[in-house]
Amino acid sequence: MIQYLADIIPKIQKFSKKLDELVILTEQKWVLINNNGEKKVFIFRSNGELLISTNGVIEKGKWEHVIKNTLTIKYSKQQYLYELRFLDECILALKQDGINEPLIFGNEIKIGEKFNSGAGLIEYVKSKYLGNQNVNLNDNKINTLLPYTIVEETSENLNPSIDKFDSDKFSVRLGDSIKLIWATKNADKVELIPVGKVSNSGNLIFKCDNEYAKEYLFELRVYNKTGKITDSSKLCIYIDSYQSIKPQGKVSNPLQNDIDIKKLQSKAIIEKFDCDLYEIRKGDVIKLNWKTQNASRTEILPFGQVESNGSCSYKITSTTSNQLMVELKVYNSDGVLTDNSKLCIYIIN
Repeated sequence: MIQYLADIIPKIQKFSKKLDELVILTEQKWVLINNNGEKKVFIFRSNGELLISTNGVIEKGKWEHVIKNTLTIKYSKQQYLYELRFLDECILALKQDGINEPLIFGNEIKIGEKFNSGAGLIEYVKSKYLGNQNVNLNDNKINTLLPYTIVEETSENLNPSIDKFDSDKFSVRLGDSIKLIWATKNADKVELIPVGKVSNSGNLIFKCDNEYAKEYLFELRVYNKTGKITDSSKLCIYIDSYQSIKPQGKVSNPLQNDIDIKKLQSKAIIEKFDCDLYEIRKGDVIKLNWKTQNASRTEILPFGQVESNGSCSYKITSTTSNQLMVELKVYNSDGVLTDNSKLCIYIIN
């Protein structure tokens, strides 16, 4: 995806603003487009200070506009010389002296987080500069700037649903632990009541140590993109040795207050990732299938963010080599990449 963005920049360079227009560059959140799963944000302060955030960890540096369309950036005890390749309200492209591939940034304040994989920036460029209005990367039109066209995405237009919601025990004694397991499809958001928001698929362990509780009621809810609940399921865990002890004072919902809820920091993992074809010609359609567990975010490079489980078909319309490398990445609730898997598709003439 980064290479295709780099190829687009020369086509739109005549529309670029100049570095003199500092109001466009400064006091913005410029997110570096990369494939390593890190979120790196550059903030150019108007006083020459540079803030660099890597997954929320701040490092301070300095920057300076030295001559026409050229600036220096200093951080980590190193100083670098960059030439401006493109600048507008949403895109910044800088080329380091002596390095061919430019650094490409998206303005998170202007166009949000949808460009993290680069697809949103390509959509923006096509819409604003290349004459394609109302471009949707998920449509069936041939996209000459992308190396692929999405021709079918089975998770689209399907109501979110619950595949599985289960417990390893339904009857416990005071102090026992239970393990809840769930899997959903096409969910934009998943909630486990009374815990709160959880990953689309995963598990949690709870310790049942409230002496006043006769039972514990859990509910799994899945939501679509409009925020509507499309499916829900409930589990009731019964306490064998309930003791009728009169509590001192008022006792509220034991699940929300007295129960010791222990969340396991579950590792996001890939259960399945495959393709129906591993040798294709240009114009052929490949179908990818994947299944993950405990993933808060799932990406397939170079295509972008996808559902935690699903399948999607892509028409490969152009390539820069005789191989197409496809990588599935999964991230946990802290945004940390915890598993990845690669497939190599060979292009034959």
